[in-house]
Amino acid sequence: MQNQDIFNAVKDIILSERNPALPFDHREPTRDELLDLVESIIILFNTHQIKCIPTDLALARLNMSRAQYRFIESICKQDKWIYTSKNDDDKSIRISMIARDIANRMSYGSHESIYVAALDFSDLRHDFDKRAFGALGAKIKSVPGFSSIGTTVNKYEDVKNSIQRVRISYNQLPQLYSYWAESCRRIGLNPDGNLFIDYSVGWNPSITSVDNPRVCMGAIAGSLSSPAELTFMFGQALAHHLLDQSSMAMLAFNSDLVGKTIRIATLGFGSILSEGIDVSLKYWLKMSAFTCDRIGVLVSQDPSAAISFLLKSAGIPIKMYSQMNLSEFAEQSQQHDIASGTDKTMMALLANDQSSFWNAYRARELSKWIQSGEYQSCLESARTYERRLLKAQEFLQASKGE
Repeated sequence: MQNQDIFNAVKDIILSERNPALPFDHREPTRDELLDLVESIIILFNTHQIKCIPTDLALARLNMSRAQYRFIESICKQDKWIYTSKNDDDKSIRISMIARDIANRMSYGSHESIYVAALDFSDLRHDFDKRAFGALGAKIKSVPGFSSIGTTVNKYEDVKNSIQRVRISYNQLPQLYSYWAESCRRIGLNPDGNLFIDYSVGWNPSITSVDNPRVCMGAIAGSLSSPAELTFMFGQALAHHLLDQSSMAMLAFNSDLVGKTIRIATLGFGSILSEGIDVSLKYWLKMSAFTCDRIGVLVSQDPSAAISFLLKSAGIPIKMYSQMNLSEFAEQSQQHDIASGTDKTMMALLANDQSSFWNAYRARELSKWIQSGEYQSCLESARTYERRLLKAQEFLQASKGE
């Protein structure tokens, strides 16, 4: 234990719900402070002083989310060495090792994170996305009763979430849940009960609800992505909810089912219509990814992780991850400009190809947007809002104190 003051403060906050001063009040803890914080909680577990989860107020004082606390708790309960070792020196070394590992996983950059929920995300729409969404809207208007199809697909996804997929929570894969919760926190969304995982889903997570920010991710992405890459991926998926297009995204991820529903409803006479809707949904989904990438990198706040996620999901062998060249990947699609709309036949063919989401092309467009200065401008705007919010909170606290 490097800082006895932090230990005493943590003990008072968790066990007595007192309000002692902490070195990282009003800011995120540094990595060393986070290490001391985690080690303090582990020691309290080891000495059986912690009997229940601290209150939300206590966790807020510790600058820690419930998901992060539950993650520490699960590691402590799994590591029997903490409780069974009778050698105090061995136990102390083991506690330090566990604390360092947990702190590394929790501090992948969150101490520098910016709350971006106040941004107007509609201003971030890519031109490709705008054009495709407009064309899709015109197509949908020609389908009678299209809204009822959305209700059917929504119910279908609810059933699949319940009977097939694994729901991620405080108690189910808490480490993964902590990354999801942090992503939601940065954009002001509720993480509870809204993340699922399924082996049948690939690298690109799907939207599984009309009303809630409910996402199903693939097991492969969870296995091969770094914490920052996962945060980028979660930001991508949640972008549909932030842009009020969850319904359309859910239908696009289930475009084959939409087509079948139209054909059944029209007794087979709507085959041509269903094909047109199917192609338009798939094409818009690909175009929306250019916008979602922008929001994803604002959530992760790590441009390199954003490009590396796109590169990994494009098909880099796992053993060769250390050889990835991000700039080379972002530049390789310079000779083609398919999304400009000049070759409609090629666009239709590529839209129907569900094996790829044009990762190299997206890496190029995302890199251009970041280098243009718009990415940094968005972060500065969000940081300005965050400072104003903090000042307002301090003013309110001071007013209450009077």
